[in-house]
Amino acid sequence: RMALAQLHVDDGEFEQARAIIESLRKTGDSLDLVMMDAQMRANRSTPAEAAKIFDEFAALPENQNSTDTMITKARFLAGRNDTAGAVAALESVRAKQNKDVMEID
Repeated sequence: RMALAQLHVDDGEFEQARAIIESLRKTGDSLDLVMMDAQMRANRSTPAEAAKIFDEFAALPENQNSTDTMITKARFLAGRNDTAGAVAALESVRAKQNKDVMEID
């Protein structure tokens, strides 16, 4: 169903995509679904507005200590030429990065 939702997003069929994405996110949310949701929202609003979905996902208790969501948000924003937004997303989790891996630096 994720592939079908992505096809709907790519084809601009946002109502069909939204129904599938919402259903999938209710049964098992993931960063891939959040990215797809943001892509769909970006076609209807600004990338910065669409990117707020990442902040909501990052605020969930199980995601609060992870840098993955903000790294994905940064990629999303950079792909839409919002370099400042991408840098801000990375900076927001710099203190949480693994000191051995340094995934933000």
